[in-house]
Amino acid sequence: MPQEKKHILIIDDDIEILNALRILLEPKYKTMTISESLKVMSALEDFQPDLIILDADLPLINGPNLCLRIKRIAKFKEIPIIFISAHTNGYFKKKSIEAGAETYIEKPFDYEKFVETIDEFFFTTK
Repeated sequence: MPQEKKHILIIDDDIEILNALRILLEPKYKTMTISESLKVMSALEDFQPDLIILDADLPLINGPNLCLRIKRIAKFKEIPIIFISAHTNGYFKKKSIEAGAETYIEKPFDYEKFVETIDEFFFTTK
């Protein structure tokens, strides 16, 4: 029986990034994309992701604050979160890691290396 695909929730306010990541990841993973931070909590309940890819600089609730909210909920606190951001000044990286992110990837990124990073979360022994 084939193994069920892992679920990845992708959160970014840039629709082009959402579409690119969905196309990139869907051969291996089941994805859900969200462009509005206020819809994330209901998506967590409905989709039950195994991994979250989160833009650091979202309108209304920024990525680090959203990460803190997710990590405060017992059933979601163990979900790994990977931040992506165009910010390279270190502020968002520091805030993201402090909020509980596993890693921080700067945009633009190499798509092949990005997929390898995602694969490592699922196919390596921790």
